[in-house]
Amino acid sequence: MRYSEEVLQSTFYELTKKLKWSCFIMRYSEEALQSWIKPLSATEETRVENTIGMIKDAIERSGLSSKYEYEIFAQGSYANNTNVKKNSDIDICIMVKSLFYCEYVDGLSDLDYNYSSSSTNANVFKNEVIKALISKFGAESVSIGNKCININSNSYHVNADVVPCFQYRNYRYIGSRSSEKFVEGIKFFTSNGNYEVINYPKVHIQNGISKNKSTHYKYKYLVRIMKHIKNEMQELGLTNERISSYLIECLVWNIPEQMFFNSNSYTGLLQQALYYIVSQVNLNWVEVSGMYYLFRSEQKWNLQDTKTFLVRMIEFLDYK
Repeated sequence: MRYSEEVLQSTFYELTKKLKWSCFIMRYSEEALQSWIKPLSATEETRVENTIGMIKDAIERSGLSSKYEYEIFAQGSYANNTNVKKNSDIDICIMVKSLFYCEYVDGLSDLDYNYSSSSTNANVFKNEVIKALISKFGAESVSIGNKCININSNSYHVNADVVPCFQYRNYRYIGSRSSEKFVEGIKFFTSNGNYEVINYPKVHIQNGISKNKSTHYKYKYLVRIMKHIKNEMQELGLTNERISSYLIECLVWNIPEQMFFNSNSYTGLLQQALYYIVSQVNLNWVEVSGMYYLFRSEQKWNLQDTKTFLVRMIEFLDYK
């Protein structure tokens, strides 16, 4: 690892001691930052909507509605309205609701919620979705990844990652003994069969909306700004792919709401946010959904990588 914990702390101390907010020389002007807070252009937005419409049409024409009750919805940066031009790909969940997985309150089982078990193989539904997408987009445009089905972009639609999944009902998290009261998530299995994934995209979306409103929309503005800077740093080889756009969104999520009102400019907000995150980020920080800790063992990033990236971003912006 290039930077030790001691070096990171020392760097932060020296930067804080040497620089004041008012004299911090930014690589980007306030006007540039303001241009980055905007969502996708109308043209790019149209391509995204075309993609969603085509996927829905593919599933509806496949006849799957006669076999399953399902719901199709977006997740990821597009659904959370934090995407930028370079990250305008769309993530789509095709979630079966008539068959689902459950996490019960300790000591309870299917019988306590009046459910019965099913032996349905998850791969059956996934293969049906693959067949439907190939029929719509063509075999040359569809590829099968370990976690999702990828649809290549063209002039009409953007790149899409489609996740065939099942509804996940988490009763344990809220201590619910009622079959109708649960935290809704999704569950799917990797293609190699070695890993199951449980996420809560709808909770993530709702928490993001709440945070955005309570910060007068500055939460998502700041996320977009930092994503733009991260992308430029990656193009220059100043950071690695382990630092994802999702990580950026979660880091900003953990900033206290009152900090978003400490500056009248995006330059000042960005400066204060970076200093806060690099000095305060720790193993107790959570993902936007609040359902998981941000630095879990299975994540591709870790706390040390994250602090190193943040220090590099501070250095990158200190353009003297």
